[in-house]
Amino acid sequence: MVDRAYQTLDTLMTDPQASPSVRLKAAIYIIEKATTAPLPQKQPVPLDIEKLRISHAPPVTPQIMHNLHNEAQSKPPQPLPQPQTIRRETPKIGRNETCPCGVPSGPGQKHKRCCLNKPQPAAA
Repeated sequence: MVDRAYQTLDTLMTDPQASPSVRLKAAIYIIEKATTAPLPQKQPVPLDIEKLRISHAPPVTPQIMHNLHNEAQSKPPQPLPQPQTIRRETPKIGRNETCPCGVPSGPGQKHKRCCLNKPQPAAA
């Protein structure tokens, strides 16, 4: 396979119709494919079904399955915890309301233009 790859490469390099970029890309591809080792093949594992054992547990009978099902159904469901209501300490300031910060940046400036995008101080 390597010999054939180098033959193809030689043909490509001596072809006057091929552009230099095509020659370069083809050369890189052919050399890469020719020098890369093939992936190892997985060996099949022989399986002797007569020696195969699934489990050492006793066989599951319909009575055992019935008892298991009834046991699972008899447990009452766990109640879900009540979600906590989150309440604000101060009323929410709308974007178009006047800013309550008191900074003298202009009388009646809207909250969205004054403090909306500024980082809020950490609540203590």
